[in-house]
Amino acid sequence: RLRYKRRWTDKPEEYEAAYRANRRRCLGDRGKRLQRKRSEVCERTFAHVCDTGGSRRVWLRGLTEVKKWYLVRVMGYNLGVILRLLFGLSKPRSLTRVAGLFYFIFASVYLHMMLLFGQMGRQMRLVTPLSQDFTSCRRIRLPQIFDGQSSEKPACATGC
Repeated sequence: RLRYKRRWTDKPEEYEAAYRANRRRCLGDRGKRLQRKRSEVCERTFAHVCDTGGSRRVWLRGLTEVKKWYLVRVMGYNLGVILRLLFGLSKPRSLTRVAGLFYFIFASVYLHMMLLFGQMGRQMRLVTPLSQDFTSCRRIRLPQIFDGQSSEKPACATGC
């Protein structure tokens, strides 16, 4: 309830009409039902954020700091919802795995196309993974890779 009666004498008539229509919508049965449903959805997601992230207790002082702290967590939750809708993944870290997979597929297709059309040439250089320490291995040269007449054997700096 309002403490005072509203004055509409110094305001346009549209303001009072909009106020009355909004009040009628909000205080009606349908408006109350919609508001309960809206608050239930909002409260449920916020309770989920508080429970899963360990956000029940905040070790901050000041209402503005606590609001900012919760705002960051809720933004992260909303980002997860958006990512789940768009990509089917809810965490940005899992997107990097998918991006790495796409990069691997693209690189392997590109390499096979280059080998198929002979763009890599005969002087292709590779690193031989003979040991776990890749810095000890030298680069080797594979001449005549397409002829199958490789005369050089892979060599490693450790002498093995």
